[in-house]
Amino acid sequence: MTKSGPRISPRHKPPSRAQSHSLSMDTTPADDPSWRKNGHQYKDVPPAVQTHVRGKLKLTLLLRGLYPPHPKLSVVNLVKFTHPPMADTIADYKIPTGHNFFSEDDNHSDLDLLTSEITVPPPSIISALVSQARQRYLDGAESIILPWTGQLYPLSVLELWTELQVVVRPNMEAWAKGLKWLTDLESKGFRKEVEKTLKLLDTLAWTGHIPLSALHSGPGYSVGGSSVGDPILSLTRYLSRDWFTSQHIDQMLDLVLHDVQQNNPSQAIEMMTTAITTEILAQYRKTPRDYDPSGDRFIQRFGQKLQAGTDTAGVFHANDNHWVGAVVDVLGKSIEFGDPGGGEEEDVDVCAALRWFVDLHLGDSEDAFTCSTLSCTEQRDSHNCGLYAPNAIAHKFLPDRHNLISADVDLGDIGRLVSLRQIITKFHKSHGSSVKAAPAMIS
Repeated sequence: MTKSGPRISPRHKPPSRAQSHSLSMDTTPADDPSWRKNGHQYKDVPPAVQTHVRGKLKLTLLLRGLYPPHPKLSVVNLVKFTHPPMADTIADYKIPTGHNFFSEDDNHSDLDLLTSEITVPPPSIISALVSQARQRYLDGAESIILPWTGQLYPLSVLELWTELQVVVRPNMEAWAKGLKWLTDLESKGFRKEVEKTLKLLDTLAWTGHIPLSALHSGPGYSVGGSSVGDPILSLTRYLSRDWFTSQHIDQMLDLVLHDVQQNNPSQAIEMMTTAITTEILAQYRKTPRDYDPSGDRFIQRFGQKLQAGTDTAGVFHANDNHWVGAVVDVLGKSIEFGDPGGGEEEDVDVCAALRWFVDLHLGDSEDAFTCSTLSCTEQRDSHNCGLYAPNAIAHKFLPDRHNLISADVDLGDIGRLVSLRQIITKFHKSHGSSVKAAPAMIS
């Protein structure tokens, strides 16, 4: 056993290239027994052969539809999925001295993956095997042979193991934890809120992404979020009292912007992503400042939009541990600053940086904009600043639709559920329910 992974016995020494079969690598299938085991190196074979080899290591379409859990399984049903036992560390999966995982014996069936109770190796062992698999296939390997039992499995078992350990297991554990949090919340008297949330979660598939369609619709928003959106897994944080990351702040700002566009279309607003607010602070804090407002980076393109007199708003990461909201009234020459910490943790750089940035793009003097207070819930906890700051912005632009969330800690939990349901509902309105009929699960 080495520190870098499992000790896998060295493969046979391949013949020299002079001993290689005379058939052309461009025309011979990589799984032709008369061509393999002749010293071909994966990095040197033609791209078409590399593609063929990669294909031999993938699960068949049939198996992918059956196992691991179907991609359209709801997050609620994912938690009920029964997976094979999984080892956490190398210590849990001791390998006999000299054991070679790769075998040239092809006496196996894809169905073995479905009918056998496989103990899945830990991620470090899987990673070591995956890194060798392509070359080992060219050297003649046909199967993975398990230690202790000698059971053979197709090479595609590596992809199955990877998905189970790296994708399925973390998702199952995160959603199980979230559902447990909902159960605890129900016991506090919030049964209706929990039931409404579970009903929506039962329509949400565990795979895929939540697109931030409103927030990432313009050229200034291509940074700070994937074009395909955030992973569904990111939504589990709403089922907890964990601190919100920039990913979740952008999700809630996307909701606010979408709501403004739908219910107050006359209100022109450019919403700043956390990538934009972070960059504004970074540029302001540089010594010396060399920011050129006429440039073509995403931050400059955003600033140039302000010349049209459009209001802007966003959430800033202040003091490296706190979220605060800000709204800029371009025509009214004012900046409203909302601190869920009640001002005790106010980062003076936020107002100063916004004044500097806006003045620079509008050509005003640095004292043209005044700073005032944005109505915002004052938190009584250490985790909900990321909930209250976007809520303050929503209340500013749509006060009849968005009351300030209560500072009560339990009601803050409900605020998280409301945000989660709004995100899922918005997603379903544009994409439809992500859960569809799936083949029978094999567990």
